[in-house]
Amino acid sequence: MWKDLILLIRPRQLIKQGVILLPAFFAGRLFEPNAWWRLLIAWVCFGMVAGAVYILNDLYDQEADRLHPTKRFRPIASGRVSSWVALVSLGLLILISIPCAWLLDHEASYWMMAYLLINVGYSRYLKHVPIVDLMVIGSGFLIRLAVGSEVLEPIVPLSKWILVLVFLGALFLGLAKRRDDVLLGQQGGYTRSSVEGYTLPLVDTGLGILAAVILVVYLGYTLSPEVEARMQSQQVWTTSLFVLFGLFRYLHSAFVRQSTGNPVQVITSDIWLQMAILGWMAMYGWFLYG
Repeated sequence: MWKDLILLIRPRQLIKQGVILLPAFFAGRLFEPNAWWRLLIAWVCFGMVAGAVYILNDLYDQEADRLHPTKRFRPIASGRVSSWVALVSLGLLILISIPCAWLLDHEASYWMMAYLLINVGYSRYLKHVPIVDLMVIGSGFLIRLAVGSEVLEPIVPLSKWILVLVFLGALFLGLAKRRDDVLLGQQGGYTRSSVEGYTLPLVDTGLGILAAVILVVYLGYTLSPEVEARMQSQQVWTTSLFVLFGLFRYLHSAFVRQSTGNPVQVITSDIWLQMAILGWMAMYGWFLYG
């Protein structure tokens, strides 16, 4: 039972809350002693709020999930956790996380409540509206950035570059995730209303466009005079090589391996993609902290 209760909040998805660290990372303040514990608490609180959202989504989708080749093994869909136990768990996560976030920073708690409310609408209705569902997913990552900015003292202003790039990246991952469900629907094994508005040509075209836009915007960021001045280097553009490789590697997973339904699983199972991410982080670490 305890294992199933933990699986309810999808612990592997906690990696997504790492976006909270980005404002501190790019501001060169990631290793400040006072910043670490505040970011850690924010990461835990947001993880609990996101866990509550996952439970809510699974409650709404349990009938459809039972028809999915992998989602049918989730605790609620499989019947290992009853709906009322899931509801109690959801309530406890909210009752613990929001007050803790309030004690840490009022503004951060407001952003977490906004994330919760938006995702109630997403689970109930918005995920069934094509393109709008992707926008909601993207907004969730912008909220993570806002939380990471607010909890630091003093507050780190969010750059327009990081806002645009994180939003585009979230759209890219969300669309790649939709691709798996479209493929399952075409095979006749599984369909759900949230992907009825998508076709394979639409998804594939969208992925290509987003990958190109992300690369162009990222190059613009690395070549901008203000970034070169802040990094004290004119070689920041070299990090785009890791971004280019990472994008193509993810597209390879989508078009060749036909598997992008779980972004976390794609990253954790692809050593080359992991090396690209670590290489990108190492180079930025050198520019910012070296």
